[in-house]
Amino acid sequence: MYKLLVLDMDGTLLNNKKKISQINKNALKAASNKGIKIAICTGRLIEGITNYLEELNMVSPNNYCITNSGALIQNTNQTKTIKCNSLSLDDLNYINDLCDDYNITYNIFSKNSILSPKESAFNSLDSAANNVPLKIIEHKNIKENTLMTKFTLINEDKSIKENLKNAFHSIKFNSSKLISNKNYNINLFDNTTYLPKKLLRSTRFLKLHLLP
Repeated sequence: MYKLLVLDMDGTLLNNKKKISQINKNALKAASNKGIKIAICTGRLIEGITNYLEELNMVSPNNYCITNSGALIQNTNQTKTIKCNSLSLDDLNYINDLCDDYNITYNIFSKNSILSPKESAFNSLDSAANNVPLKIIEHKNIKENTLMTKFTLINEDKSIKENLKNAFHSIKFNSSKLISNKNYNINLFDNTTYLPKKLLRSTRFLKLHLLP
């Protein structure tokens, strides 16, 4: 007898319209009636799944979710944290220098917000998808006690317009935020040998995403 059912959101629980189908709702209810615990596991912030948790009647002290690509485990009413694996200012400085070297930028998932040194099309869409504000802040102004649970490296150029529209098709897309990047390397994230081995091998950066 299974005791726990852990589900991803995008591409798993949600259909291509970002909705939970009635079939999936019925299946989850049947599992719950058999005493199987249901948990959501996602790359999003909890704010980005709260409406789905409410739809499934899963907001309570006794229901749990795994968010921020595994960095944060907490109950769904956010009164208890089981595990929080955060990143440090040293990690931030390393990522900032790396982004300067490769002419890219980054997002940071923080508490109730997304932080970034500059606005981009991707981080604007990511902010909307997670239902949290985007705060533009230079890395040198981020304080030591700032919660940082996930970095996303952003390699952005006008040429990725369709990719972003497809990734965030349920959100209104403002293409004016895309700029032409003369140093854009389309293969940067396709071929990870371009990136430093320190980044790829270090367990500190398992939560680091390469997008798009």
